[in-house]
Amino acid sequence: MNGRKVPVRRRAGCVLVLFALAVSLPACGQSASQKSSVRMSALVDSLQPAITLEWEAQTGASGHTVYRRVPGASAWGAPVATLAGGATGWTDNAVSVGLAYEYKVHRTGTNAGYGYVRSGIAVAPVEDRGSLVLLVDSALAADLGGQVQDLVNDLTADGWWVHRHDVPGSLAVPDVKALVTADAQQDPDVEAIYLLGHIAVPYSGNLNPDGHAEHRGAWACDAFYGDLDGLWTDVSVNSTSAAFPRNHNLPQDGKFDQSDLPSPVELAVGRVDLSDLPSYSQSETQLVASYLDRAHAWKTGALTVPAEALLFDDLQWTAYPLSQSGHMGLAACVGPDHLTEVPPNNGPFSDHVLSTPALWSYQCGAGLQGTGSNNQVTFVGTTNGIRTQDVVQGDVGTVFNMAFGSYFGDWDNEDNFLRAMLGSGNSLVHLWSGIPNWYVYPMAMGGPVGSCMRISVNNTQQDHAPQNAGWQGQNMGRVHMALMGDPTLRQSYVGPPTDLVVGPSGWTTQFSWSPSSDDVDGYLVHRIDTVSGGFVRVTPQVVTDTFFVSTELYAPGTRYLVRAIKLVTSNTGSYFDLSLGASAQAMGPAVPDCENVPGGPAIPGTPCDDGDPLTIQDTFDETCACVGVSTIGIEEQVGRAIIVVQVADGLLVDMTMREGGTQPYQVFDVRGRIVLNGTLGPGRSRIRSQDLRAGLYVLAIPGAAFVHRFVVGGR
Repeated sequence: MNGRKVPVRRRAGCVLVLFALAVSLPACGQSASQKSSVRMSALVDSLQPAITLEWEAQTGASGHTVYRRVPGASAWGAPVATLAGGATGWTDNAVSVGLAYEYKVHRTGTNAGYGYVRSGIAVAPVEDRGSLVLLVDSALAADLGGQVQDLVNDLTADGWWVHRHDVPGSLAVPDVKALVTADAQQDPDVEAIYLLGHIAVPYSGNLNPDGHAEHRGAWACDAFYGDLDGLWTDVSVNSTSAAFPRNHNLPQDGKFDQSDLPSPVELAVGRVDLSDLPSYSQSETQLVASYLDRAHAWKTGALTVPAEALLFDDLQWTAYPLSQSGHMGLAACVGPDHLTEVPPNNGPFSDHVLSTPALWSYQCGAGLQGTGSNNQVTFVGTTNGIRTQDVVQGDVGTVFNMAFGSYFGDWDNEDNFLRAMLGSGNSLVHLWSGIPNWYVYPMAMGGPVGSCMRISVNNTQQDHAPQNAGWQGQNMGRVHMALMGDPTLRQSYVGPPTDLVVGPSGWTTQFSWSPSSDDVDGYLVHRIDTVSGGFVRVTPQVVTDTFFVSTELYAPGTRYLVRAIKLVTSNTGSYFDLSLGASAQAMGPAVPDCENVPGGPAIPGTPCDDGDPLTIQDTFDETCACVGVSTIGIEEQVGRAIIVVQVADGLLVDMTMREGGTQPYQVFDVRGRIVLNGTLGPGRSRIRSQDLRAGLYVLAIPGAAFVHRFVVGGR
């Protein structure tokens, strides 16, 4: 990369200050970021049941306040525990197996801080994840047709219903938003948007979250696509002071006025845009193809890394806790004991990230500018941290990544570091986190990274504190917060089964498959419902074998998934996780039913009519013979305990002489179908049957072992 330079405002003293602090760090102890974070884990006990929160001790703590809520709640409510400053844990005994909980711990005192975890004991699996709008750059769709279809197949296999649109890169922002809005209006289960390629980039606001005056203006704003009901305007902001023309914002120029979100984002938004990265020798198409292959390998277990995290804080000299989101989030995701903090004097951080396979990384440092084509300024990473040229020349070992530094959070430009990370090694996700913070702790319990996007972008009123860790104060706008990567990605996956075969077993459907490579608890089979757009459970319970015969009629053309299920124990709890599914379609001709109708409903066990008026509950047996239950020989019991008299509007039932209380009754037609039911009192009761069609019926009072035939003459 040509012309790498440190931002002018910090060029003279930054490196010297960093060096001075770096050599003294071992004597200084914890950074401001670590001191302001409560780094947490949780242990679960299914027998009690109980959840025990644990956190690291902190000098100067005067107290700890613990809050609990269910995921998705709008407020934390009253504290569930108030503890002393020396406390390092608390046990919640008021929990139920199968449910998820979120906890917040607020430490008070000299080194006040916050920590968050999601926990639960054997939390139920997510079988249907909702719907996703997939917007694909049509040029990529043409070049990578097979791989894009593989992506759709993977999303479906993971429980997502996909609404796909191939759109030209030239399609304007309002037209792209119209596609999303139309899908969300037709399908209320839409949860996320996946932008694949250089789909039109919205811009909004008059802000400079990195603090540079020459960078104040409109920033890229993918959150616009995820806000379905907010009022976005383009009438008031008039800002042209930014050094970069793309940040200029004028009335009626297509860039919005809002520096903060006008309403909460309903849909998670993730983007994989590997265009305009000339430092890579590969083309955009090749980079995207590699990303899709890597994501598939991650989701299917072909790509694995240790559940470790790396953290690098090269902005300690600011005295702001800018890496706080790294300390809180990474500790929750892998555990404080598996979080390695690399001191600045052991930089550059690229030496560690490029050589260490790990689940997470966080790094912050002074932002770098470079010189790109036509002498334009590029935003290429951090000093002493990681740069675009580092990830181009090496392979990133970490899968999920967060970073903070000047400039590159504004990502819609050449060789931008936030986007460039997705082209290298194991990297699948990159977030600009610090102003404001991102909160990723739900991923420890199987949540997709897109859910963390919504939590973080919608963080107002200090739902998660602090919103910001820097000099901007707590009311910093959030329009610039963006998820680079597939929004459905999770930090842990179960190995999928393979080779699903769907075939007939008599009139119903049977399934067989090859087992998962993991040690799993069993399997679930789902039918892909193309009518309602969802996934219908076929197996009533977990199947521990690799073979299952269902009660579903065999219907050629119907698609199914079989998914492995496993109880996963993470750093913060346990949950049942589902693998991607092996998919197959029922093939061949439909099986004729008992009336010789291909695929018909007349199969053994279903109602029929044997033509005998003196039988009831007629059904097809295993040989397709229609067999009923004879009513011949059943006495009326007249004059003994129950008397039935047919009157004009039905039946009069007298149980005066019978001991006992009320009795339930049922009226069957000749095919055994219940046409009336209710309760008879201990005296006289009336059953109104005058609206029944003409024919033979049977009154049954099971509790009295009583059956009575009667005929309705018509209506």
